[in-house]
Amino acid sequence: SSCSSFFFLLSSCAGMNRRDGSTTSLKSLSDVDVKGLEVTEGSRRRVKDEEEEEDLVNQVIEVLKQEEATSEEGRKIRNKGKIASKQRPPFSSTVSRYWIKVCLRVRVYDVHRAAVAVKRYMEWRNTFGINEHNLQQDETLIALVRLGVIEAPCFQDKEGHHIIIIRMRCADPSRFTPEDAVRSVHTAIEYAFLRFPESQHAGLGFMVDMRKVSMSNMDIRVPRALLSAFSNNLPVRFGAAYLINPPTFMGIGLSVLKVFLRKKLQERVHIIKGDVARSGNMIERYFIRSQLPEDMGGHVAYNHTTYCEAVQAIHTHYPSPESILDHPSHLQILSLPAFVCSGCDWVHCHHCKTKAMLENEDDEKKNGADSEENDMDDGESQDVVSDSLLAFEFTVTGENMPSKSRSNSLSSKSSLTSSVDN
Repeated sequence: SSCSSFFFLLSSCAGMNRRDGSTTSLKSLSDVDVKGLEVTEGSRRRVKDEEEEEDLVNQVIEVLKQEEATSEEGRKIRNKGKIASKQRPPFSSTVSRYWIKVCLRVRVYDVHRAAVAVKRYMEWRNTFGINEHNLQQDETLIALVRLGVIEAPCFQDKEGHHIIIIRMRCADPSRFTPEDAVRSVHTAIEYAFLRFPESQHAGLGFMVDMRKVSMSNMDIRVPRALLSAFSNNLPVRFGAAYLINPPTFMGIGLSVLKVFLRKKLQERVHIIKGDVARSGNMIERYFIRSQLPEDMGGHVAYNHTTYCEAVQAIHTHYPSPESILDHPSHLQILSLPAFVCSGCDWVHCHHCKTKAMLENEDDEKKNGADSEENDMDDGESQDVVSDSLLAFEFTVTGENMPSKSRSNSLSSKSSLTSSVDN
């Protein structure tokens, strides 16, 4: 199962009833390239420790160097007797180690597949103009992100996939191009990877909210553009898709087309009908009720403004968005939750687990605190903030903190989080 098949499914159904009354011919699902995009049991394995990952990153770089050496020999043969063209720096020396790690996790630590994935992704990023069309320069992308067509609350389904929501009723094809839509989805995926690194190997889920949607919100070109981007370029594991109240014609089309999909994809594409805010709705098969947004009867209070601020901070670091992890003030913005769960006590809830951990650390601190610890000077207070950001940075990167820094940061992180919640 794959993102490419899913977006092809959407584009096929959308094409069944176009505004001009025409229909589109259906391409065989077997023609869609889905190699390397499956979610397998291996994706459920834990992320390897720092030392193992660093060793695998070096192996990927060696594979890239070998490919470059082969390509260089071929170039010399082709250019023999000609004026040598201007050489660019070797790709293996410029590619980010962070994105190599992402591709390794997505490709279940297969070195050769990860090498192919990171090369394709970086080439696509350049040719698609991701670095140029960012939230610091592209006013159209800024408007689209703020409009809220794509939301990234990143709450979780029962399988542990972090969810990105597509609000179809907010879409306006007259203002935005399919390329704008792809960049907006990419912005949300990049945010999810940086904010919740476990989503890299566990997979992302996509919730397409079609409540109150009309034909004026639909553009058949958008699913096709997403299909093109996802099929071979973006390193993303497709966890699940939830289609909320699709229009009648699309619901019928999806039900028919699902029959022709592979079994694994059928199991991951879910059509949910009825009032999702009511207790007993079929959406509860896939989500703990408290993990749903408030407009769907859940407890997740999503703050789109916080999300917009976080992705704008990420884009200030383009063409190396991962460098936000080394920037204290921007890292603090990224660490703010885009949603706040009111306390569902679900075992997999990221917010509840973090909150419980911090409360336990706070209790231990209070029980063992001396009177001197209550009288911090300004310098010590500044150290607390630094330790808090350090703790979040090591959480995001998956690295192991020094024991002394960890103990200091966990206790200080509690006070920082409580102030944010207040």
